Amino acid sequence: MKAFPIVLLCKTMEVSRSGFYKYLKVYRDNKVDPDLKLILMVKDIFSRSRGSYGSRRMALALSLRCDGKITRYKARKLMFKACVQVKRKKKFKPTAYGSHKLPVAENILDRKFKVGTINKVWCTDITYIWTQESWIYLAVVMDLFSRKIIGWAIDDNMKTTLVNNALTMAYKTRKPVLFIIQIREYNMPVMNIKNY
Repeated sequence: MKAFPIVLLCKTMEVSRSGFYKYLKVYRDNKVDPDLKLILMVKDIFSRSRGSYGSRRMALALSLRCDGKITRYKARKLMFKACVQVKRKKKFKPTAYGSHKLPVAENILDRKFKVGTINKVWCTDITYIWTQESWIYLAVVMDLFSRKIIGWAIDDNMKTTLVNNALTMAYKTRKPVLFIIQIREYNMPVMNIKNY
């Protein structure tokens, strides 16, 4: 094509110029990508990693599967061609600090953790634990006199049922005569339960 003008070639072959250019466009579009094997490997590695491999880890995995070394820039191009992109998970944010207009309890314990008798002061806390699938919440109730965990509950959310279940277990374990609870968690609302 470069040795002879296209107009002359089209006349000789009895083909229109537009037909020739259309053929070239279709031929270019139907050309097999030389990286097709690598692109298929990228898709396989990406699906096996559940969408967590970026270009660096992808380059390492491809280098292990292939004979030659693949740089992270080549892996990035291959990932672009394969239409795969890392799905970043949102960082977990604990929600202990609520924004509400409810009254906040005063701190009546005031860090006086030495208690003279059993069942006088119970202390509670909620924490979150990462499992293989999601976060779970653990609520515990501890008697400050014996330092023993007397109630606990696990749930997949941090609703009032989590705390109620932990307190119910503690109440059934100890059966106190007078049961007054004042819950204060940072700026959480006041919750008083008398003679539970």
